[in-house]
Amino acid sequence: MIDLQGVVYAPRALAGTFVRKLFDVRPVRPWISYRAVKFLDEKITPAWRVIEFGSGMSTLWFARRCGFLHSIEINDRWYQLLSRRLEGAKHVRYELRSLDQYCDVSDYADASVDLAFVDGAWRSRCVENVLSKIRPGGFLYLDNTDLEGDQPDGDIPRAEALALNACKARGGTYRYFVDFRPGRFEVTQGLLVQF
Repeated sequence: MIDLQGVVYAPRALAGTFVRKLFDVRPVRPWISYRAVKFLDEKITPAWRVIEFGSGMSTLWFARRCGFLHSIEINDRWYQLLSRRLEGAKHVRYELRSLDQYCDVSDYADASVDLAFVDGAWRSRCVENVLSKIRPGGFLYLDNTDLEGDQPDGDIPRAEALALNACKARGGTYRYFVDFRPGRFEVTQGLLVQF
């Protein structure tokens, strides 16, 4: 369900969908709730360290805002497409990984990441591995929490449960963002946790 504040983004989402379909042009912003994008845009500073599981237009958007971005991709097509657009961005570590290495963030110290953005493969494992890496006051965003709702043992519900349990254990706060998103005329839901 979308509230009235979210409906105001419907024309932008519809226009973005037409532009994408007619001209194959994608908006350079995360394809998550418009309100979630606005919230993150107001929080991210050039000093932030961001880990992103699953690259896309969000990768280019984060690269323009944060001081360090590590984006991990499993899809070769996306990796090739974005690699060209990230050339020269020395503060971006962009990797194509196999599934067995996809979720590995063991080279990061605990509490060294400001934002973990989870929108790719094996989300529950990504959340599980990155939780200790997020600093106190830092954020985790889990996209598409509205998917797999009929599968309580599905990957996304498991990732959501891990995030909410960690939020409770660490005395954090959370909120769901539900509204339209850029590039597709559809409503999406995502979970943002602050630790």
